[in-house]
Amino acid sequence: MQTIVDFKKDQPQDMRQRLKRGSKVALVSVMFILQFEGNMMTKAIRASDTPYAVEVESGKNYFWCSCGKSGKQPFCDGSHGGTGLTPVKYTATESKTMFFCGCKSTASQPMCDGSHKQP
Repeated sequence: MQTIVDFKKDQPQDMRQRLKRGSKVALVSVMFILQFEGNMMTKAIRASDTPYAVEVESGKNYFWCSCGKSGKQPFCDGSHGGTGLTPVKYTATESKTMFFCGCKSTASQPMCDGSHKQP
């Protein structure tokens, strides 16, 4: 299922062909359209092209935004309501700098795994 359309590359007729017939879509920005199944998002919004370096404190809980809609990236602010996506809890085991994913494509949520470098 194709979920993101790049307006720089796709013409409107191509865009209509790439979106699943009968699916719901929402305009997120001039660059992206998200595809929904029912009322749920099927893919997160890319919040950043790079990871977020955060000084974490041992024993403290952090809630990473998995939908990309939060205004307090990389952490959740509750903007995911109604998306079907939920924040990911991370508990720091030691105080140090950690790199939280900004592209929302990481396979090792909530930490960056370099996915933002993939085309």
